Amino acid sequence: MKPRKDFRLGEELVKAMEEVVEMERGRRAAEHSADNTPVKSITPFSPQKMKRLRKELKFSTKVMANILGASPKSIQVWESGKIHPNNIVYRLYEILDRHPEYINELIEE
Repeated sequence: MKPRKDFRLGEELVKAMEEVVEMERGRRAAEHSADNTPVKSITPFSPQKMKRLRKELKFSTKVMANILGASPKSIQVWESGKIHPNNIVYRLYEILDRHPEYINELIEE
């Protein structure tokens, strides 16, 4: 007796779902192990340090804003101390401070 086409389709669907489950299990295991990776805490930059770094890199407020994906007004208020940026911005400043050579990858020639 010849197997029905819809039965083969069902077998293929089951096999595909089993593969998806296995991929999910693998991804979850990787995410779980990454939770144990120690990460340095974020150190907020003072407004003076943010301004000093921008000037050391020889960037205008507008260029620094473009690099960080912010507005020039945001850079101004962060550097004045009126408003504090979020931790993502502090992390970007930290990276630029420690590795100013990375900036070349962000600047179009």
